[in-house]
Amino acid sequence: MRVDVAAVDEDRPYPLFLGVVSYEVMRGGAKKGWRWRVADPDANKDLNLLYEPGNWGDVIKGAWSIATARALSRGRPSRRFRYLDPFAGAPTYPLVEASLRRLRSVPVEAYVKLQGPYVEQGKMASTGLLVRDATRLEGIEPELDVFDTDPARVEAWRGESGVRILDVPSGEAALERLRARRAVPDMVLVDPYDFFVRWQVLLPAALAAAARSVVLVYCYNRAPRGPGQQRMYGDFRDALRKGTGSGVGALLGRVPADSSLARAYHEVVLLGPDAFLRQVKDELAADARALARAIVEDGAFEAVLPEGGS
Repeated sequence: MRVDVAAVDEDRPYPLFLGVVSYEVMRGGAKKGWRWRVADPDANKDLNLLYEPGNWGDVIKGAWSIATARALSRGRPSRRFRYLDPFAGAPTYPLVEASLRRLRSVPVEAYVKLQGPYVEQGKMASTGLLVRDATRLEGIEPELDVFDTDPARVEAWRGESGVRILDVPSGEAALERLRARRAVPDMVLVDPYDFFVRWQVLLPAALAAAARSVVLVYCYNRAPRGPGQQRMYGDFRDALRKGTGSGVGALLGRVPADSSLARAYHEVVLLGPDAFLRQVKDELAADARALARAIVEDGAFEAVLPEGGS
């Protein structure tokens, strides 16, 4: 049985209706899972979204991906750029009101500029398409290898230029196969919705890939509700420290999930050769700090005053 409830934009100090969240309810009332649905069903047809497209996590992930792809593209002897997205989602998503409002306050010019043509069509571009468009601006022709478990999202990618659909059973399998490949991608995006639930499996694969490719990992880091959550994050950071070294490093950026009730952080981890990370460090740090300031300052002060006062 499915139960639909109103979804609100919690980036605001007061609710703004955006769409509907569908909970799949099992017998006894337990919730099996949820899917985001935009209010206009035609705009969300068959996408099976797990979250609101265009949230602050998408923004910092997109901003870092653009900067990384452009840096990798500059001065290349080869005019090809290879990109792997084994948890690709859809190429574009419906542009909901809250995402448009966020976009207007994003202080990262490159991200706003590349989203512009999609916004005009009422859409938000995925990270994969932003990487494709960013490399083309550098005069490089990208080759995107993508995979997703959802057939409708995979079918949507077939209409995009420069894209190859991988014939693999899972995103994890696509990562594991990198170990045996002679030709590896220039950039890999590791962005499953549940990274922190499965980081013990996914992080080693990402670190192994980072020995030969630049890898960007996205994490939705929930606010601790007890010591167990804190320990899990500590274990993750310990594994990250132990997995780097020997020329491979990591850059971390994080922004709060919302301006008025920071229930979580969106966190991105860029893994790759130490020399390349030093090259992009300042730009990525500036992007992360500018985004964090924009989010926090939006919710830092409110005035609720009676009408008619002096």
